Amino acid sequence: MEIPARSAQPKQDFHRVKTPAQAVRAEGVQLLPGVGEGVGQGILAAAIDTPVSVMETAGEGGAWGIALLASYMKNKAEGESLSAYLSDKVFAGETGSEMQPVAEDVAGFEAFIERYKAGFPIERAAIDSLK
Repeated sequence: MEIPARSAQPKQDFHRVKTPAQAVRAEGVQLLPGVGEGVGQGILAAAIDTPVSVMETAGEGGAWGIALLASYMKNKAEGESLSAYLSDKVFAGETGSEMQPVAEDVAGFEAFIERYKAGFPIERAAIDSLK
């Protein structure tokens, strides 16, 4: 999946994921492959430079995700992590697709996020002018 350098909108939508991912990587934390919702799977993989899987149930949306969290809180075994609960009890036997990040897309996202962060002083000046 190519992300043209000029296509800022999809990238801007994923900056909320990219910035925290950069912060945890700076602390030496390695991101594990994630599970996405299908829309923007390649962009998400590029944003966090980590493989992203999409399960067949991905179309169920946010309400289903909240229901899964409630089920986990009610039914988890003592000491069982959310990751283990999901992989062993919810997604066991489910099929999906995994997308690896494409180096060119990762580089494009890196360039975008640097330009995006360079605009922070502009936003600050705009806010300050309203005071």
